[in-house]
Order: sequence, then structure tokens, then C-alpha cells
Amino acid sequence: MIPGPHQAGGHAVTRIALSGMVLCALLAGCSSDGELQRVGRATLSDALRAAPVSGDPVPAYQRLPAHPAMGARRESGGAEVILRRRDRSADGVETWIAPDGSGFSFRDGVLIGTRGLGDDLMAADVTDLRARLADGQDGRSERFHSYLTGEGQIEVRSYVCDLTHVLQPRPGLRETCAGVSDSFTNTYFTPPGPTTDRTTDRTRAEAPARSVETSRQYVSAATGALRFRNLD
Repeated sequence: MIPGPHQAGGHAVTRIALSGMVLCALLAGCSSDGELQRVGRATLSDALRAAPVSGDPVPAYQRLPAHPAMGARRESGGAEVILRRRDRSADGVETWIAPDGSGFSFRDGVLIGTRGLGDDLMAADVTDLRARLADGQDGRSERFHSYLTGEGQIEVRSYVCDLTHVLQPRPGLRETCAGVSDSFTNTYFTPPGPTTDRTTDRTRAEAPARSVETSRQYVSAATGALRFRNLD
């Protein structure tokens, strides 16, 4: 598990229950806003993908291949745990599992959902960030986070972010984001090298994103930030 002050008390929320809550929230709160509908659809899809392992998580974790592996730990402290990859979807979303069954979903190395941490990131729209990771340019972007409230409703929060590429201690991207109720800074360190095929007419969004080797990524106010590193 990833030790911390806000640990999950179990995995009572199943895939079926979770999808029902998300769907009800979308029908209730997103019908009049096209942007929220788009984020909401991603929320429902990613919620199903990142649902924690049901039943006893230890045998399920042990049945997964030992490689590839990823290290994860809370920035607030605690030991690093080893995540194992459960699956990779056709559209590139990877779901990784901790020994306690907690789930983490990534797209191009960017965290887009967690389960089992207590105050989870239900889903994140990080389209702008992924484009900047691909083209290597600084700029301003938006990201959208979906959280489940105590009333079982989905709350979508928007953030405006400044993206700055850094060279030290190694090539990477610093993402400084501000929202109405919270703000955070994420960092993504990548291997050096070109990421855009300049011999084609592909747009920035279509360019392949370089892999993220290590990162600091924000989850929520209660959970804080997590640090991830590839071990393979």
C-alpha cells in the first residue's frame, strides 16, 4: 500500500456501484454544459478502468507480471511501494495496481485517475499537457479534474496551468496549476531527444509523447501529491 494519513478503509465501491454513481452525477449535473459532458464521459470510462481490485487484493497483485514495474510513494512521507501493470487499453491508458489493490491510471505517463486512496482523483482531462509533452513547447494550458463528493455527486474542477520546460536536473516539464479552491505544481522528467516527426504534417496533438521516467503528480487536497518512477 501507499502509506499516508488518508488511507482507504477498504474497497466496498465495486465497478457496478461506481459506474452507477458516476452516471447519475452526469445526468444530474452536466446536461447543459458541453465541456462538462465531455469531461463527464471521460470520467465514466476512466472510473471503470481504474476501479480497485475487488476481493483479496494480494493474490490478484501477485498474479500480475513483476515487470514492467513502477515505484510510487506519497510526497508527505512513507515507504515506496511497487506497482504492477494490470492492463493497457487500445487507446493507450495503462492501469497499475499496488499490493493493497489501489489503482492508478496513466495516459502517456500522466496520471488520469486513482482508486483506493481515500480522496481519489476520479478522472482527469490532460489533453493540453500531453500535447506540450509531445512538442516540447512552453505555454499555458487547462486541465479538468473530477472528484466524487460526499453526496455521491461528481464535482468537476478546472485549472489554468503554466507549462515550463526545464533542463536541470534533467529534461522535463514543470506544470504550475491554479484553480478556484486549490493549486499545485507537477513535474515530469523525460529522456532527452526529439519527440516530433518534422517530416510529416502531423499536428501537435498527434505527435507521439515522449515517455515520462519520473514525476511528481497531484491527486487531491487530502491525498496530496505522489511521486512515481519507472523501474524498468
